[in-house]
Amino acid sequence: MIAAISRGSDVAGLGRYLHGPGRANEHVYEGRSGGAVIGGNLGADGDRGPGTWTLSMRTAMDARPDVTRAVWHMSLRTAPGDPVLSDAVWRDVAQGMGESMGWADRPWVVVRHAEDHVHVVVSRVGFDGSLWAGRHDFRTAQQARVAIEAELGLSVAPTRSQDSAPRLRRGEVAQGLRTGAAPAREVLAARVGAVVETTRGLGRETFEQALSEAGVVVRANVASTGRVSGYSFALEGYQDEAGAQVWFKGSALGRDLSWSRLGPVLEVPGPALEQVVAQARAQTAAQTPRKTFELAGRHAARVAAAQEGAVARRVGVARVQAPRVAGQAAVHRSRQVRARWAKRAEVSPRLLVPAQRAALAEVKALHAVSFPTPLKGQTLRQRAAALKAVQDASPARARTVRDVARGPGRDPGGLSR
Repeated sequence: MIAAISRGSDVAGLGRYLHGPGRANEHVYEGRSGGAVIGGNLGADGDRGPGTWTLSMRTAMDARPDVTRAVWHMSLRTAPGDPVLSDAVWRDVAQGMGESMGWADRPWVVVRHAEDHVHVVVSRVGFDGSLWAGRHDFRTAQQARVAIEAELGLSVAPTRSQDSAPRLRRGEVAQGLRTGAAPAREVLAARVGAVVETTRGLGRETFEQALSEAGVVVRANVASTGRVSGYSFALEGYQDEAGAQVWFKGSALGRDLSWSRLGPVLEVPGPALEQVVAQARAQTAAQTPRKTFELAGRHAARVAAAQEGAVARRVGVARVQAPRVAGQAAVHRSRQVRARWAKRAEVSPRLLVPAQRAALAEVKALHAVSFPTPLKGQTLRQRAAALKAVQDASPARARTVRDVARGPGRDPGGLSR
């Protein structure tokens, strides 16, 4: 599931867009043009117009005219192949994200456009004039999204940030552009990042097992005192010219993978694990009623002991399942990275191999000898096809084109050699 976040001030304009036909009549829900309200604490479910909820949100925003960008907007979209979520599930998803991020008590509404996505609009200003600052909203939204994906079994979307993105060297970029293959550093960073998100709070042992499932070789950097100071990672089978394994320090893959940030993450439970623990405690409390004539203190102690046992069992199951889930997420993430580089290879002008460069030079020369089709606006593939057509039609003229491409003062036919 992909979450996109923006801020603004024109709630009326946003409402017209959400309930309108869209820029290309793409807003169609339940056979009708425009979006429909399906949740929130403003408007009424099924509303096809923005009048009610935008007016209420405007009233709340007017309490703080000093806040210039009081409208917080987030779109949520599931991936192709994911199950179609019902309105009730989308409402629960939005409510859960609101509770995780801290805006659930603000004026908000959910508008659904299609089977695969919804829009959440929040007033950062409450009716009492209090303000939701929304600090680090991108990061907290990513954390909440990961928990929802795990709970609903949705496709794991990539999580990208400036901190987690590896800094590629110039040679790595050049090689990737030349070959169309994703740099090993970026593939490795994507895999390790996916494992970190899946194994938050489950400890180092589970983290290392999950890395193995993801095709990542790992070694801990242990000081002479026995204290772990970081990790080094490598892709299975990725070696240098001498046949040695190529290792990358965590900090070389992204700031989020440096030990100062990674260490606490492995021990502090993430949203998904917190939810597992909360569910275990709630279910155990409900399944442990107070016995007749049992003292309140004894009942509380018995419930607490049962909850601890249930939490330990649930966390143990999570530790067993985490490596497999992390391995799947890491493979999916690395495939996305490779597909992005392959696509980049098709469109980047820096990827012209020598044969393509020669073809482009010949097409330019062809234009110089009055070829009727202009070059402006043509892709390299179109230019090469045009050259081939001329070569097939007139070999003599094609030779003339190549002669011109070689430039003046050269021996075009090699007669003098």
